[in-house]
Amino acid sequence: MTHDVAVDGVDFRELPHEDRSFDTVCFDPPYVPRQGPNVATRGRDREFRSRYGLDVSRSGAEMRALIGDGLVECCRVAERFVLAKCGDYTNGRAFHLGHLVVLDACPEGWAVHDLLIHAGRKGPGGSQVAETVRARRTHSYLVVLRRGSKYLRSGSRDATKRPDPKVEAP
Repeated sequence: MTHDVAVDGVDFRELPHEDRSFDTVCFDPPYVPRQGPNVATRGRDREFRSRYGLDVSRSGAEMRALIGDGLVECCRVAERFVLAKCGDYTNGRAFHLGHLVVLDACPEGWAVHDLLIHAGRKGPGGSQVAETVRARRTHSYLVVLRRGSKYLRSGSRDATKRPDPKVEAP
């Protein structure tokens, strides 16, 4: 089952399903805030931005809240796993670690099970870059969250968000 607010009107922050309805939920929110006045506004670029929710002007704080609210809702309806797509990005002349937004929003009782990196096109850059200030991001992440992992530590909520580098993996 899939939902898309543009197709069926379902907002991922208010899913019409009971708690733990699905074994696994895939979460692919828009994860880049507004990019300023130089964004592509015609043809296929406009269609792409609209399809992925990038045509709405959101601040970085609004994006973090959107992703956090959506992730909590996806975790509510998932029994075991949530797969969350995300990426790092540059916005407002600042570099943002977008995958940490997902990790920080990870609700109590959930932990990072795995982190996959999808490499896109070859090498950093791009033909549309006039002056390179930072490397172009050509990868995205798939954060695999797992409910009630035996590796969760009780106590601090922080223990469920970021793995302790001293803890050995299974």
